[in-house]
Amino acid sequence: MNIQGLVYDLDGTIIDTEKLHEDGWIHALAPHGVTPTGDMLLYQKGRSGDAAAKYMLPIDLHHLVDQVREAKAAYVMEHLGEVPILGNFEQAY
Repeated sequence: MNIQGLVYDLDGTIIDTEKLHEDGWIHALAPHGVTPTGDMLLYQKGRSGDAAAKYMLPIDLHHLVDQVREAKAAYVMEHLGEVPILGNFEQAY
């Protein structure tokens, strides 16, 4: 692979992934009977997947941190193409 450039999206500059990540957590936690609150979803922003999963899972389910984190990441990757590019970036590009 010959990479000639890399664009990094910092804090929703190119795409707004906030809802995508929230939906990912909702999807990953649902099979374990956990519905994340608004505070939980706010807490996950800018945190590692492990830290976010630990915060959202009850202590008795902490053994599922890896599984939940991986399910959330898989959801995000599967749905990433559905997130539109922000209009201001398209204009600037």
